[in-house]
Amino acid sequence: MMYLARPKNFKEWVSKAYDKIERTIDSCQTVEHIDVAKKMVDNFIIVTALEEESNPEELEAIAHLFWTRINLKLITL
Repeated sequence: MMYLARPKNFKEWVSKAYDKIERTIDSCQTVEHIDVAKKMVDNFIIVTALEEESNPEELEAIAHLFWTRINLKLITL
């Protein structure tokens, strides 16, 4: 069973998580690395969606951006 912990400082967490996901996608060299990036994106979306301050339209745009970057990275592997 997987548990998600709520970040203490959401605004700080979301910025750091976004940057980490971008760096992870950029550094992927195998399909296994891509799978890890996908899990990171999934967790980011879940945690962000649970926050009261989150904007659904912005979250959808961010998710679309991450998935597009992952798909582009898959093409270049």
